[in-house]
Amino acid sequence: MSTTKTITTNRLNGGKVVRTGSNGITRLVNAPVNNGRTPNVNIRRKLMANAANRRGAGDRRQQLVNTYLTLAYEMRPGLERKIFRKYVLLIMYSIDKIAGSTSNLEQYSKLYKDAEKLTGTVDLKIQNKCAEIISGILENISKIDSSTSKKLFLFQ
Repeated sequence: MSTTKTITTNRLNGGKVVRTGSNGITRLVNAPVNNGRTPNVNIRRKLMANAANRRGAGDRRQQLVNTYLTLAYEMRPGLERKIFRKYVLLIMYSIDKIAGSTSNLEQYSKLYKDAEKLTGTVDLKIQNKCAEIISGILENISKIDSSTSKKLFLFQ
């Protein structure tokens, strides 16, 4: 048999309803979450960082599609070689992240830095060929594996 009593003068529970069960366990009913204390800021920051690191494959696939769409928007005669190379590298990086491969990450980082030094433009035929390859990858986005990004090494 449980009994219920309201305590309004006790600072510990802020006037919430206290319920004592037949087993002698006392609980606060309608008490504030975590007894009204705010969690440690560092713990909250850590939890948010972990959530960001655990992005699912769906999020990564969406990022890949968005990167390709941005590249397609930028494609035009006279596209700078460094911009084109950076987009292709970002797409290759996204493909490897989806596949769970980490073997090329340092290489992509180095190539991305080296792309800043490139000059000149990319021919429209090369841009279209790259777009065809990426479109083929996106059509089979659920079948991406660690060898998928090799198709784009031609454009490096």
